[in-house]
Amino acid sequence: MGKYPSFKYITCLQESIAVAMADGYARKNNRPAVVQLHSGVGLGNGIGIE
Repeated sequence: MGKYPSFKYITCLQESIAVAMADGYARKNNRPAVVQLHSGVGLGNGIGIE
């Protein structure tokens, strides 16, 4: 991450909030956003957002 200062790692307490923030960022800036979730429960909570 140190080689890419334009990357910002933001932690959240709940997965759906992280997904919503990334979605809002991507829509506003017309750029891709990445969300890192746990492969079990985190993924289930993250894709449960509408």
